[in-house]
Amino acid sequence: MRMGFLIDRMTYFKTLGNLIEICLEAGHEVWLFHLAEADWGSKDYQKVVIEDFPRFAHGQPNLAPYRMDEVSGLGKQFKLDALVTHEGYRMLSIAGEEDELRRLRESGTRTFALSHFYEFSKQPLEALDHFDCTFFMSEFGRDLMLNLQAGNNGRAEDLRQRYLARTAVVSTPAFEQIGITTPATARAEFGIPHGKPVVLFVAPVLSGVTSWRWVAWREPDRRTRIKRAISARRWRYLPETLTGPSFKECVDAVRAFCDRNGATLVVKSREKQDDPDYLVAAADVYLDGSAEIYYPVFTTYRLLAAADLLITANSMSVIEAVAAGIPAINIYVPHLEFNRELAPVHRAYLDTLLGGKPDSLMNFSGCIWAVDRRAFPRWMDRRRWEDLKVDESRRAKYVDRFLGITDEPSSRRILREMEKAVAHG
Repeated sequence: MRMGFLIDRMTYFKTLGNLIEICLEAGHEVWLFHLAEADWGSKDYQKVVIEDFPRFAHGQPNLAPYRMDEVSGLGKQFKLDALVTHEGYRMLSIAGEEDELRRLRESGTRTFALSHFYEFSKQPLEALDHFDCTFFMSEFGRDLMLNLQAGNNGRAEDLRQRYLARTAVVSTPAFEQIGITTPATARAEFGIPHGKPVVLFVAPVLSGVTSWRWVAWREPDRRTRIKRAISARRWRYLPETLTGPSFKECVDAVRAFCDRNGATLVVKSREKQDDPDYLVAAADVYLDGSAEIYYPVFTTYRLLAAADLLITANSMSVIEAVAAGIPAINIYVPHLEFNRELAPVHRAYLDTLLGGKPDSLMNFSGCIWAVDRRAFPRWMDRRRWEDLKVDESRRAKYVDRFLGITDEPSSRRILREMEKAVAHG
């Protein structure tokens, strides 16, 4: 087969890298179409840099630039049997070019969509109509999309029957990277001392985009937090700015836990974030994200190889910790507080993922300890290392429900589905 992949951001290699490798190994001709022009804005650190494309073990793909208004012509120009996108509908619809996918399919090229975790689940149903197959990480992710779109579009079960042949549950190729790096290699790479346990703290976003975190949590000085709440007219934040702990108090509690247990504190951030100085100072090892690698092993997955515990605040890194078999603490913070109004479907999507109900994605006893930010400092002060152990039976239930991991690698499952679709024409 001749297969194309749309590479709009360097981050896409985290999800697509292993699938590209498997396609090359199977002897398929692979083309990577990199976005020629884009306004990256705050995500400039993710922009496509050809020189930084990964090398593959089974040969190197062909490269060609593309524009979003030219997608429909790629099939005939490059004689493609299949085109794979990473959230392609969302990217093209933002540019007003989603019909390019329909015209590409009409020209005879099979189209496929992967998502980074559950992002595809908040797209409209018409997103499924643009692809021969959309790959979901788990039944949970597929059901989430159908449940969110039920109502005006019909019952969720009716939608399931309608779209069953156009979707597949395959986990994610990204998880295939987990376990490649050894603990010793990771410690040597990041300067983490040997012989000490490691706490990996994934830094949360604390910018004005996340209004509650910016107004009511980031600043250590209570008076500053109160002034911010009044200035922003966020009156409902005032009770917590008056009585609740700051993010610094949460960081101090993590630092004290590490000191009591002789642990190394590694803080992992992202280049777009502006972390407070006190977070940087608390770390034994601080990574600002400027040297991020997405393939063959994503930076966070290399760090998880050395980690004994992960701590974060409403971050998808907790599900990656479960995939890696590492216990995780999720500091619960308000999950619907942004500097803009959210569409009802988007609010329901975030509420399902981040709401923190027991046995949910972000709160699953035996794997993920969900702790309210107001209680976190005291809770952490009472924690012993032996309190935070993974219950393997609970982890198995979590993996089955949310992650879709099986003995067969995700990338091979995806390739089989694509080969079948192309063969059937």
